[in-house]
Amino acid sequence: METSRTLILGDAFKCLHRWTGQAFTRVRSLTFELVLVMVLRKSVKSLQNVVNEAMSWLGVETVTASAYSQARYKLKHTAFIELNRKAVVGTMYGDGDYKTFWGFRIVAVDGSKIVLPDTEEVCEEFGAIAYSDGKTAEIEGERPYALASVLYDVLNRVALDAENQRDKCSGLSAINGIKRNQAKTPKENGFHMLKIKMPTNGGLDGGGLVNGGCA
Repeated sequence: METSRTLILGDAFKCLHRWTGQAFTRVRSLTFELVLVMVLRKSVKSLQNVVNEAMSWLGVETVTASAYSQARYKLKHTAFIELNRKAVVGTMYGDGDYKTFWGFRIVAVDGSKIVLPDTEEVCEEFGAIAYSDGKTAEIEGERPYALASVLYDVLNRVALDAENQRDKCSGLSAINGIKRNQAKTPKENGFHMLKIKMPTNGGLDGGGLVNGGCA
């Protein structure tokens, strides 16, 4: 928690994870820190209720849901990646006190299809797949989809990495994320992987791996 607080309140973190140098520079109700925390809450309530609750906690006058939406667009997604790497994964493995199986970490990967905004840029990046009405085989059109894959430490219940890929990629391709430095501990000199390929109901490739080193 302390690591998260230090990162979020730091000027360097804010400068690195905003879209422009002018974003979040004025003294406003929706600061960089507040917007980030509100997104992290992941509430299922309406945006206006989320904003009203946050403003009530702070004892300040509320703003509109539209103002909050505009503020979110000034925030880069990379802020959440760094928070996960340093405040979650780094904290978990930093002191060497984490669960293993015969000296190995058990790391699994799984993927799910997600519908993306239907824009030209998104279609170029992720591609599109055809869809029907669910009752017949007749194709009604195409939608942009992505394969959202998560790399997960099963024993310690920590998400190590996540990635959106083109829908036609295999779920096992997300295993490449294990090679990123957030999936290795400073004490490990190397790692070994055992890939397990399993069919799933959705037709995607499910998979897992055993990762270990000199822990």
